Amino acid sequence: MSRFGPLSEWQFEDKQDQLWEWMSHCGGGIVGFTKLPEECFVFCLEQYARFGIPVPPELYKIVEASASTPFFYADVIDPYALLHGESDVNFTLDWGTYTFEVKDEYTGRYFEASPENFESFIYDPRQCEENFIRLLSNPGLQSVPCSYELEQLLFGEEYGDNCLISLDAEHREALFEYCKTDGVVSQEWVEGFCKLAAWAGYAWLIGPPGSGYRDLMDIFYVASRHGECILLDGCVISPENYRKLGRSPLSCHKCGIASWCIEMCLVDGGTRYICEHCLSEGMPKTRMATCGSKRCMQTICPHHPYYHLGTSGIRTYTRDHGQLRAAADGGTVTRISTPQNKQILI
Repeated sequence: MSRFGPLSEWQFEDKQDQLWEWMSHCGGGIVGFTKLPEECFVFCLEQYARFGIPVPPELYKIVEASASTPFFYADVIDPYALLHGESDVNFTLDWGTYTFEVKDEYTGRYFEASPENFESFIYDPRQCEENFIRLLSNPGLQSVPCSYELEQLLFGEEYGDNCLISLDAEHREALFEYCKTDGVVSQEWVEGFCKLAAWAGYAWLIGPPGSGYRDLMDIFYVASRHGECILLDGCVISPENYRKLGRSPLSCHKCGIASWCIEMCLVDGGTRYICEHCLSEGMPKTRMATCGSKRCMQTICPHHPYYHLGTSGIRTYTRDHGQLRAAADGGTVTRISTPQNKQILI
């Protein structure tokens, strides 16, 4: 009974990561990545040419496989990788800050979405342009936020078979032959060749050139055309079908307070979150209750009868209705009242 005010995002104990839920239900990635886009492959070859590194045709498969690692990572391993300040769409905390009412397409009526079951996103086109320029100005996988994860996909064991192991033997041999110096394979050259493709693939994916590919994901497609969107139970919804209200989630739809007494109730033919005061408005209070049938010590609530007393409200409330008040009136027994009882507890 101690809570008064909106919950912080970390206090929603039943919050579900919608994209992970999406992946667990569909059994695959959020896009279903299978093949590197041709435009991205050409972009990668241009980056090799930019640094004067020739790429013979027998190494095209190496470039394609290495450049595919950021696509696979964002599709299967971390579906939120592009949504935290990297591309042109960002995950926001609006889901835990505002109340969202979603339109039912069959009845046309609006219902309040539970904050535990949806997420919110916003469109920011300048962000992907800035990050794209930053990456091109700082070549190398070390400038990519998920560089460790991409290196694991290229050469490590954290995600199972890595990129090099998954290649055909002939392609690996072609890469090793290309990276020989004085007849010895340079592991540094091998890794550098693959990392360059992974870096270029990531830059293409998050930047303006990859906008068409990102639109394969409904969140990017809807957000880029409407400015924002929400993901509710696996469905991407545009602002045309929801309302964002200026009150916190799980707050009373009548007065807007967020408190421990908020409950989902049947009101006006639909389910609404409502506080005890608004629910019982006009009804006589039960004995010792402050609102309807509930006894509340939150004197900071504007509905509390002692709210007008300000900071002294809780002192006045405990003086009139606290346990010690009841003991003084003989209405209850104070069990720790004598030195003998205290000594027993010790």
